[in-house]
Amino acid sequence: MNEKKKQLFIEGMKASIPIASGYFAVSAAYGMAAIVQGMTVTQAVMTSLLNLTSAGQFFGNDFDLCASFFSGTCVNPTCD
Repeated sequence: MNEKKKQLFIEGMKASIPIASGYFAVSAAYGMAAIVQGMTVTQAVMTSLLNLTSAGQFFGNDFDLCASFFSGTCVNPTCD
């Protein structure tokens, strides 16, 4: 990698710190909420990887609980 490309890469990494820290905070909150709601670490990680929005992750956890309450069936395999 030549010196100019290396410098541009470093500048880009520095510029991404604010948005990366915001994503980290949301993902940490989601991880805690998922574990509290009874998901395994693997399920929480897979939900994060396969879902495109943080709001969708939080809704999905609540939806699993609501669906099992209203239908009497368990959508989430970890619920009782």
